Amino acid sequence: SLDVLLYCFLECPDWSVELRERHRLFIDIIKLAKELNVSFAFPTQTLHMFQEERAAVPAAMAAEPIITARRLAAGIAGPLLPPSKRPGSVDFVGPSDIGPDVHDSE
Repeated sequence: SLDVLLYCFLECPDWSVELRERHRLFIDIIKLAKELNVSFAFPTQTLHMFQEERAAVPAAMAAEPIITARRLAAGIAGPLLPPSKRPGSVDFVGPSDIGPDVHDSE
């Protein structure tokens, strides 16, 4: 298998924003893979064997695959926003009757 490790840090004001941004990153990776005709193998116990036809590779991608992939990724993710323009924290509004002593019933 080909294992890819993405090692990055997210600078977020709180946990909910970090979860949202991490999710967006994963979705953008999946979108980029789709644009590049890359598929991911998922664990399975079924073996399917067939002769796959190769998709035609655009001439620009064949000549400069890294530059083409970067352009596609930038088109999917959009421009990098400065800190002042990034989405803020997520507020969950509404009543809650769960208090800090819920688990102290022993």
